[in-house]
Amino acid sequence: MNRINLLFETSPWFAALCVLAAVGFAALLYYRVNGPWPETAHKLFAAGRFILVLIITLLLLSPLLRQIFNVAEPPALVIALDNSASLSYVHSEDTLRRIIVDIETLTEQAVSLGYEVELRTFNQNRIDDFATVNFDEQSTHLEKLLDGIRNDYESKNLSSVVLLSDGIYNMGTNPLYKPYSFPIFTVGLGDTIPQADVRINALMYNKIAYQGNKFPLVAEVVSTGLKGRFADIEVSAGGKVLQKKRFEIKDEHQFDEITFTLEAADKGIQQFIVQVVPVEGEFTTQNNRKDAFIEVIEGKEKILIASPTPHPDIKAIRSALSKNQNYEIDIFIPGIHQLPVLDEFSAFLLHNVPDQTDRFNELLNYVKNNEKPVWYFIGPHSKIDLFNAFNQVVRISRLGQQTDNVFPRLNPGFRTFSLDESHFSIFDNYTPVKVPFGSVTVNDAAEVLLFQRIGNVASSRPLMVIQGSGGPKTAVMLGDGMWQWRLQEFSRTEAQDAFDNMVLKVVQFLAAKDDKRRFRVYPLKNEYNENETVIFEAEVYNEIYERTYNHKVDLVLKSESGDQKGYTFVTSEQNSRYSINNLPEGIYSFEASATINGVPEKAEGKFAIKELQLETTFLTANHNLMRNLASSNAGSFFKMDDFQNLTDELLTRKAVSKLYSTEDYLSVINLRALFFILLMLASLEWFFRKYYGGY
Repeated sequence: MNRINLLFETSPWFAALCVLAAVGFAALLYYRVNGPWPETAHKLFAAGRFILVLIITLLLLSPLLRQIFNVAEPPALVIALDNSASLSYVHSEDTLRRIIVDIETLTEQAVSLGYEVELRTFNQNRIDDFATVNFDEQSTHLEKLLDGIRNDYESKNLSSVVLLSDGIYNMGTNPLYKPYSFPIFTVGLGDTIPQADVRINALMYNKIAYQGNKFPLVAEVVSTGLKGRFADIEVSAGGKVLQKKRFEIKDEHQFDEITFTLEAADKGIQQFIVQVVPVEGEFTTQNNRKDAFIEVIEGKEKILIASPTPHPDIKAIRSALSKNQNYEIDIFIPGIHQLPVLDEFSAFLLHNVPDQTDRFNELLNYVKNNEKPVWYFIGPHSKIDLFNAFNQVVRISRLGQQTDNVFPRLNPGFRTFSLDESHFSIFDNYTPVKVPFGSVTVNDAAEVLLFQRIGNVASSRPLMVIQGSGGPKTAVMLGDGMWQWRLQEFSRTEAQDAFDNMVLKVVQFLAAKDDKRRFRVYPLKNEYNENETVIFEAEVYNEIYERTYNHKVDLVLKSESGDQKGYTFVTSEQNSRYSINNLPEGIYSFEASATINGVPEKAEGKFAIKELQLETTFLTANHNLMRNLASSNAGSFFKMDDFQNLTDELLTRKAVSKLYSTEDYLSVINLRALFFILLMLASLEWFFRKYYGGY
């Protein structure tokens, strides 16, 4: 029921004065004043003038209308149906159709009792009719579904949720870990009896392999109900079987890890198909295959560490770099190692080099003349004058042979590359290193990674400097004794992540090859799942490598079978990306072309679309999950054949509407109808007075 109250901003006793004013005004005009109109009209004129004056004077008191509106929200019922492919593997089309008919019956009866029914599928789509469901979704995210319902119906009148599923989820966390504020009724679909089957549970492999190297690929195979049989598993690529192995199924439920050693022959993204040859009596062969996509690259980045003598810093740096399989580390110590072929190396780490001898002249001249990326480490054997001559980043003015003991302090404003903020406090606890006593001048193009801290006093003096522009990539570490940092970090945290991450980031920055192309088009990832959107980034630069836009880009995709598709887009400052959806599984090559200042430019590459293969991995229904989900959320569990009992229980629950009240205040003077009433009263009085010959 809606209510309206009249309120005054001033004391309501002033209304009595308004009444007196209206009576007085009407009496002044019509009391003991006779006119040429009938007695009845005389009384009506007096009453009209009284009402007119009363309303006007009351408006001077700024009255308000307080309006209370009550709205009844009917109860909502959400029915969510698992539309994943796992159900289509175990249920016939007739069975799935019967489930949908049962849902339609429940929906009709619920609507007749006053419920608002919403239908959803597990991929969060609201639909009008489950008859359009195809049961082909390639993943099941049960937690996301329930969280979505909770968010959409927050503060709303959600009566119950009916969940029809086999209880198999392959994305997100277990929904039992979260309580929900609404009753959940579950219906167990699927088959809880394990069927005779051989399936590939997972593949384990490195996503990167080096051309010419051998690499392992491990297949996890699960066998159920086929005891005493033999099965064959094979790996193929490009339509050719590379290896084949046989294994015996000795138990009713058996887990095997089968290892293949393959060779990375061709560079680029390669697809390897691992497949179990179908075994007689298998329930399904849909889960007998999984694909591995491996990027084969030409070779490792070679890093040379040179030093006049063995030093614990070298071991610490080498241990950190060994965490990245993409790096191959060589050591050069004169008298112990021969100087290798320098053209093979991507970056040079020079510890106490240049020194007081001439043993490194060939190496130093090669680095300088070829502008190779280099990381200098200043130590007790360093020849400072020669170091100043060979680098353009740091100039050291040393006073004698004295040294200072300084602590490292990470520069929070460092921008050349990112470091984990959680490691900052670890650097504050590192032991001091020895730096040359004197002044240090840093090139304006360089950036300080580590500052010096003397005791508890933070200074702006550099300890480690990085330069990426204005010359060859260069890093300079002014202190000797970094090896202690790694040992100390391990003693405190039983890990060396902060030290190793810093060393890896510096070397990665130095060894990364600069891309000087003015036209670049590339996918954001080399590998996508089949339901993902492939996103291409386009970059166009002018002669001085400034980013430019508004260029037309032609993009051609080519599948392994030779099918081609063409796309065209124009880059803009707001969006330089292009998205492509619904690409089938496989390896694609692409070629992009554009005309930049009248010059044709091209870019090319490869990427892979990987089939999810999640729904075929587990086909045995998990009704325990469905049962526990219902019991922990004030609901009940029903089997598929008990759907009528679910309908009866839901419909016997009283559908209670939720009452909402809203309050609103409206100034009476803003009522348009009141204006017309006043106008009508004044007009009628004037008209009839004239009609009867009055004034």
